[in-house]
Amino acid sequence: MQGETQVDRITRTDAGATPALRRGSDGAPRFGVVLALLMALVVGTSVIAYRQMLAREHQPLRARQLDLVEASVDLLQAEVGGYRSLVDLLKRNLAVRRALDARGDIDTTALQSQFTAYAEAVQSIAQLRWLDADGHERVRIDVDLAGAVRVTADAELQDKSGRYYFSRTMQLDADEVYVSPIDLNVEHGEVEMPINPALRVAVQSGGDGLHDGVFVVNFRCGPVLQRLRALEREGLQVQVLNDRGYWLLSPEPGQEWGWMLGRPGHTLAVLQPALWSRLQSTVHGFSDVLDESMVTATVVPVGAGFRADHRPIRLFVMTSTAPGQLREIRLHALSVVVPVAMLVLLSATILLRRWIGMQREKSELMASLHNEKQSLANANRELTEALTRSRLLQDELVEARKLSSLGMMVAGVAHELNTPTGAAMMSVSTVQNAQRKFEESLVDGVSRAAFDRFLQKSREGTALAMSNLERASAMIRSFRRLAIDRADESVLSFNLAERVDDLVRSLRPRIRKTRAKIDVAVPPHIELHSYPGVVSQILQNLVDNALSHGIGEGREGTISIHASELEDGRVVVIEVTDDGRGVAAGIADRIFDPFVTSGRGTGHTGLGMHLVHQWVNRLLGGSITVTPAPGQGTRVELRIPASSPQPTDDPLEGDPATPE
Repeated sequence: MQGETQVDRITRTDAGATPALRRGSDGAPRFGVVLALLMALVVGTSVIAYRQMLAREHQPLRARQLDLVEASVDLLQAEVGGYRSLVDLLKRNLAVRRALDARGDIDTTALQSQFTAYAEAVQSIAQLRWLDADGHERVRIDVDLAGAVRVTADAELQDKSGRYYFSRTMQLDADEVYVSPIDLNVEHGEVEMPINPALRVAVQSGGDGLHDGVFVVNFRCGPVLQRLRALEREGLQVQVLNDRGYWLLSPEPGQEWGWMLGRPGHTLAVLQPALWSRLQSTVHGFSDVLDESMVTATVVPVGAGFRADHRPIRLFVMTSTAPGQLREIRLHALSVVVPVAMLVLLSATILLRRWIGMQREKSELMASLHNEKQSLANANRELTEALTRSRLLQDELVEARKLSSLGMMVAGVAHELNTPTGAAMMSVSTVQNAQRKFEESLVDGVSRAAFDRFLQKSREGTALAMSNLERASAMIRSFRRLAIDRADESVLSFNLAERVDDLVRSLRPRIRKTRAKIDVAVPPHIELHSYPGVVSQILQNLVDNALSHGIGEGREGTISIHASELEDGRVVVIEVTDDGRGVAAGIADRIFDPFVTSGRGTGHTGLGMHLVHQWVNRLLGGSITVTPAPGQGTRVELRIPASSPQPTDDPLEGDPATPE
């Protein structure tokens, strides 16, 4: 709002806010709503914090599970990965091919010798056989747990035509390799005890000039499973399951090999159906929380790259947290989050009640402030009117000082012009008298000598009058420049020495009334592009101050005006010094404040140095420093740019025509 004061804005804003505060500070419903919102915020924040804490706690546990599963998969694939290559190598062995050459009888001795060599070379082989086309064992090599190789006698050879691995291998093409699931070795229709986990790899021998039959290699998987069991890390154990959900390796050994040991209920599908469903649906693996346990599982394609029963052989390798472990983690997170949430809620409730009380008190205070608004507005209006009167008075004082300065200038001009004009009039009067006498002497005749005397007096009088008139003309031009500079506030190019001489010439009548003298040392080459009237007025104020306050009436003293250039002529330094009494200690720090003067009793207003400071800093773009030395004089230094900055729209405080 135009003309609105800061006090008006404050009171208007506070008064306008009072009704709203009144409406918001009464009644429990508002407190209940805020408290409900606060509780919702605290609960929501607590839930987020609780979930973040669980995530932080789960992350290292999940990382350990992933490490354990990856290590188990690497070990399993390293053991099983070379089985196919070994069977292919056995089938392509030249000695084996010669022993099974279809053009002759089967050389079982040669086969036994080659099978023995293979069994001794590969530690994981538990049994190596060749079955004829009817499924009868023709050659068999057994390797016990100690690594001893034994050739089975013909009487102990068995009929394996009913075993699944024989029938399924015979259904494949000649070069296709069959890989069986991992199960327990069966001898004479009974599971071998102690149990002997095995994986069988088989391939046909016929179709390539060899007798029809099947190579079968049993690989012992017990050591591999034991090494997997030994990978236990920080309470985490490896579990291995087949694609029917039966355990091959479990933290509880009683759950293992359930389908072969008469325990069909010991399967993941029965004991943990949700986990089994998730395992069946995964393609590669997962890590998730299921049935109050964190489970990390992956799929291992044991038969990858070759067929077995027309589908890949898959194993599931997984690990899970111990029962109750996740519950302990949740309880720990809750033990941290819940007390903090309760403390925050309690603190917030207390603060809310205090805030409601403070709002009520504030409402009462605002009501009181609203009642006092009118008196404050009246006081503010009176202050505004007083300030307006003060500004009008200051303007009148400035105008009066302008007239005083103008009167001093007119008096100086009149006094300075009095001497040359008086001398010129006297010279003209003398010439007129001589002319009159010469005209009278023409009646009686004029001698040559008289005529020469008349001419000599006329020439001397005219020359003297011309000299004084030229002096008067120079003074008038100087005063005219000074007056025009004071009236014109434009930026002009001018010579500093010339303007200082004009000023000194205008001040000479006043200086003659004192015992002071003025010393000017301004180089004639200094040119300024600035405000000549302002520069002249500043120097006049400083000289007036030196005459009035520094040297004083009736005292001898010297006022010096010196100028120099700095920074390659971009800055001009003007020094005005006097050897008078200096500045009183009580006003030295306030010399640029308005209405500060040591001569108020003699008619001084205290605006001179204030206006000088404003002109130098705001209009000329320079700086001013005063170095007072009580009893030893005063030094005032002006530093102004040779080219003044462009004027702004901000009005300049004061008028460049008001000395102190």
